[in-house]
Amino acid sequence: MPPFAGNEQDHKALGRYLASLAPATPSGANETELGQQVFAMHCAMCHNVGGQRRPLDFKGTDPETIAGFLGTLPDLNPDMPPFTGTAAEGHALAVYLSNPSK
Repeated sequence: MPPFAGNEQDHKALGRYLASLAPATPSGANETELGQQVFAMHCAMCHNVGGQRRPLDFKGTDPETIAGFLGTLPDLNPDMPPFTGTAAEGHALAVYLSNPSK
């Protein structure tokens, strides 16, 4: 891809436009609900939250730290597949996993 030819104002306008094309959450869903959906789709086949089967417990961990783990899953454990969701899905998943109320 060639370098972006616009100025900073054009860059921000383009970013806002592209973000408007694909909202981060489905209509009516909040970020925690989206994270729960992402967990069900990408993680629940091997993990659960608060159960016995490879439980994940990130309560009290900030979402940014959890989101940072997502890009390195195969490095943390070779049996882990890479996370293939979008950045917005990864952030929503991190919010869901860090939420102490679930």
